[in-house]
Amino acid sequence: MDAAMRTITEETVICTTPERIWNFLVSLHTDGNYKKWHPRDHILYRLLKGDMAHAGSEAYFQEHLGTFTLRLRYRLIKARFPEYLEYAAAFPLSLLRAGKASFTIASLDAHHTQLTAYAEYGYTVPVLGNLIEAIAGLVVNQADIVQHVHEEGEYMKALLET
Repeated sequence: MDAAMRTITEETVICTTPERIWNFLVSLHTDGNYKKWHPRDHILYRLLKGDMAHAGSEAYFQEHLGTFTLRLRYRLIKARFPEYLEYAAAFPLSLLRAGKASFTIASLDAHHTQLTAYAEYGYTVPVLGNLIEAIAGLVVNQADIVQHVHEEGEYMKALLET
């Protein structure tokens, strides 16, 4: 049996425009934006290919998830300005079908925008997936990931509210 994918969804209402949220998310590689977004946990962000506003762009990041440091190269697989960005792990982790993440940006009214962060992770590769999940569970705590995603929403709100 394959290991099950875990999901996290976090919704944050921010007093700003969808375009402002989009512009921040696609510019994490500039002006120290990645570190500003989560000062305690975000370590490093590098743009590797493209501009992170168009599908096919790639970046690398490092961040703390509790006591674990996640290091990941990822690819932007869908981009619809100013409402949606979807990412997946880049090669070689893409071979393990390790999950995906997205941001949905929806205008609620002239002054408020809802940012929905979604993460789906785990390893669905037959047999090997269960072993990887067991090992990962020893070093990464689900509660730490949930807290991190929640804090990202709150920091985004504090940074971008007008």
